[in-house]
Amino acid sequence: MNITIKIPELSIEGIDLNRLERVRLQAAVKAELSRLLKVKGLPRNWQNSTKIPTVPVNLNLTKTHNPTDMGKEIAQAIYRGMAQ
Repeated sequence: MNITIKIPELSIEGIDLNRLERVRLQAAVKAELSRLLKVKGLPRNWQNSTKIPTVPVNLNLTKTHNPTDMGKEIAQAIYRGMAQ
């Protein structure tokens, strides 16, 4: 099964990232979300759908300002939102 996930916009308020940090954040989100899908699979409620336009994400980034760690937290929140 091939899965394509497109995230056209990711808005994080209150955290100022430079260009390199944004690239690292984006790569971390992609890597962690890919890992979660590979390990845990596609959530059951997505298995019969071809398009789901939005995913509710509730996240409070207070643990770190490291772009890689933030990316992992964001991806985990996205995956949790997919399972709702």
